[in-house]
Amino acid sequence: MQDQIKTVIADITHYVKNLDSKEDVSFILLSTNTLPSAIHFDIANRLFLTHQIRDQNQNNYGTDILTIYSLRLSLESRIRGLLGIDFATNNGKPVGLNKLIEVAKELKSVKYSEAVNWSEIESINEWINHHMHRLLRPHPWVIHQAIESLKSFLDPKDPVSIDNRTIYSFYSATSVVNEKELQNEIESVLRIKYPKIMITWKGKREIMLK
Repeated sequence: MQDQIKTVIADITHYVKNLDSKEDVSFILLSTNTLPSAIHFDIANRLFLTHQIRDQNQNNYGTDILTIYSLRLSLESRIRGLLGIDFATNNGKPVGLNKLIEVAKELKSVKYSEAVNWSEIESINEWINHHMHRLLRPHPWVIHQAIESLKSFLDPKDPVSIDNRTIYSFYSATSVVNEKELQNEIESVLRIKYPKIMITWKGKREIMLK
């Protein structure tokens, strides 16, 4: 608990300095991105071997940065699942998630839930990339907001009514009437953007059929 309190204090110190530049916060640990590489490795090893991490690492230091990796995995899985793409390259270089998001949001054959906010999804993806590539631990309240913002796209809870039927689906944020038409549109959009694209398709698309 003491370490958790220290972490929270260190997290809010930046905001205290902005509110009152004369406030002396020099005695506070200003960076909370101090988890050694050996601990990261131990966490990875234990997750693989025992599907757990040490009790002493089950805190903000040990798990918050893992959360953003999981968010990235879930977001990329959802976008690729919606498009039905396992892997794609252009001129031999992988087509990244941000490019696939651009393709997904342009699609006319897909009916997106009104709760899906593409601007937020793109911003969250940029935020995730920023923290992943710089090995930064995000503030917990920002992680919470990111999770809340992604729920409508990744884990919708509200039922959908189709032909007097009530349907609950992981994929109810994205629905399509004609999947063949959607497939043709996806291929068309991709080949306009990337004429030399090579695509490996998934066996099944993550989308709700009307």
